[in-house]
Amino acid sequence: MKWKNAERPELRAELDAVYFNLYGISRDDAIYILSTFQATGSPADPHSSAALVIGKYDELAEA
Repeated sequence: MKWKNAERPELRAELDAVYFNLYGISRDDAIYILSTFQATGSPADPHSSAALVIGKYDELAEA
């Protein structure tokens, strides 16, 4: 199977959100953790990978 580069950030965000959920990490703590990594960007920036992870976290919480 060939990787689709456009899908990779979304899949990575879903995995991160699932891990936060499995470890019982709250949304606020997940935001803090993501904000400590420069590579993820700010969770407040809607185009950052951190915001994508929090969006997936929220989708899991609704399900």
